[in-house]
Amino acid sequence: MQHNGNRLDPRPLLIFPGQGSQYRGMGSDLCADFQVARDVYDRASAALDYDMSALSFTDPNEQLNHTRYTQPAILTHSIACYEVMRDLTNDRMRPVAAAGHSLGEYSALVASGALSLEHGLQLVNRRAALMSEHGKGGMAAFPLDADTLRPIVPGFYCGIGGCNVPEQTVVGGADADLERL
Repeated sequence: MQHNGNRLDPRPLLIFPGQGSQYRGMGSDLCADFQVARDVYDRASAALDYDMSALSFTDPNEQLNHTRYTQPAILTHSIACYEVMRDLTNDRMRPVAAAGHSLGEYSALVASGALSLEHGLQLVNRRAALMSEHGKGGMAAFPLDADTLRPIVPGFYCGIGGCNVPEQTVVGGADADLERL
């Protein structure tokens, strides 16, 4: 809740997660209990021409941790969660703002109505395909501030990719170099 003058504003702020929040089975509980979640997964499957439910729930081909599939799966799950929240509150709980961490920005745009689910999935699908095609290596989050890591990472042929919070820094590099770091 936000403080608005002398009263609290009960409207929520939504913050959506980025890549790395995926896990096998995500969304299966929602879809077991809520038609609105099943509808989101069905729409995602139709928009992307593959079975988003199978990918997210059982990951039969072990693709969920591949960027190409991770990003659309996280967007789908995020919007399914949002739609369940709307359903449970009879659409009375409307956010005053939405934001996201990296990939989560697309979920925020869909939740706010700036993009349809299908358009958001198309954009994220293209983003993920380009990242998969042109991106090499990986990223790891370290429980250290950037100033501590800055002099260390070049010796491992890595670079600082961002700071999630003051005491968590993301470093990018080749998988073997990240492992050594």
